[in-house]
Amino acid sequence: MKRKVLLIILCTSPLWAMWTNAQTTVQVLDSIVGGGVKYEYQYDKQGNAMSETYFVRDGSSNMWIENRKCEYQYEDDKNQTWTTFYRDKSSNVWIENGKYEYQYDDENQAWTTFCQDKSTNAWIENRKYEYQNDDSKKQTWTTFYWDNSTNAWVETRKNEYQHNDNKISETFYFWDNSAWVENKKYEYQYDTGKKQSFETFYFWDNNAWVENKKYECQYNDNKNQTLVTFYWDKNSNAWVKDRKYEYQFTDNKNQTWITFYWDNSSNAWVENRKHEYQYDDNKNQTLETYYFWDNSSQAWTKTSTAQYNYYYSPLTVNGIFEVYGEQSVTVFPNPATNYIVIQGITESIITVSDLSGSIIYNQIMLGESKTIDVSSWVSGIYVVSVGTGNNRTVSKIIKK
Repeated sequence: MKRKVLLIILCTSPLWAMWTNAQTTVQVLDSIVGGGVKYEYQYDKQGNAMSETYFVRDGSSNMWIENRKCEYQYEDDKNQTWTTFYRDKSSNVWIENGKYEYQYDDENQAWTTFCQDKSTNAWIENRKYEYQNDDSKKQTWTTFYWDNSTNAWVETRKNEYQHNDNKISETFYFWDNSAWVENKKYEYQYDTGKKQSFETFYFWDNNAWVENKKYECQYNDNKNQTLVTFYWDKNSNAWVKDRKYEYQFTDNKNQTWITFYWDNSSNAWVENRKHEYQYDDNKNQTLETYYFWDNSSQAWTKTSTAQYNYYYSPLTVNGIFEVYGEQSVTVFPNPATNYIVIQGITESIITVSDLSGSIIYNQIMLGESKTIDVSSWVSGIYVVSVGTGNNRTVSKIIKK
């Protein structure tokens, strides 16, 4: 049976439904409004997202002004094209500025990016990304750039992922004309319950891996988490405390994230920032409140609040599948067997739930990449949410 699998580069999910051949009516997301920005979505009769338009609020006229747009074309279930535009204020017309072509099968995936040559008004190859599933324990992600002088693709960067029991390693290489050279490495360790316990970052120096940063994770029965970051001090040859993040999960509609820094003078953690999030029944974030710690009053002081509204309407379709808009996060491989890699928004919250809505994974992502062990997950479809505020991604992955 043919299975629909998307290579995901994501931000918001306009439509969420399973494939069906029968004509049916579903609720689709028309727009998101909040924080001075607006997103609008359009669909075809098959439920495919055809365009996503981003607006900004003009303070002088109090009107929504078009800013950028993404249009989608579907050749078949294995080939897609996305074209991005920006709004030229002087001519008041849309100008093409980027194109993405996607090809994928059940194991290996690839996409190519193009830029617009203004002199010839033609698309020029720019970047290419290839994902290869070497075996169940090792996968490779390779980046190429287009060399106009040789009219050929040139390797520039490679990521290798290896999975061994309760440990996953992600090694970065760069291409040095004739060979791959080690650059940096992440190691993720998991406890017996497949929850991440440590994350260590290394850089390559004089033919050896050198420790640089480390994260330690702790959990309790209420889904709350504490993540402590350390940096490696060469002078003392020891790990030194740096930051602490406390993630408090009140319920499915209320969550809090508190940041601390380590004060060497008092030898104690000091509050720094706090984010409070509220969600609706559809898991859309509706309210985000920011605070900073005022040392003089020894209390939290509110700095800003952002509210987001989501508008839906019915759409009759002849058969629909998951569709996604222009996105800022990459989730791969899809389908997955042992792990998934999330690349994108720093200092964000990752939440994974099954189709019944039960949350099976909750974790803070501090850097631009996070590797999650999924080997113990039951085979099926999962919803992955990444980010904060209206810069939040929602995607689906298949666990084999």
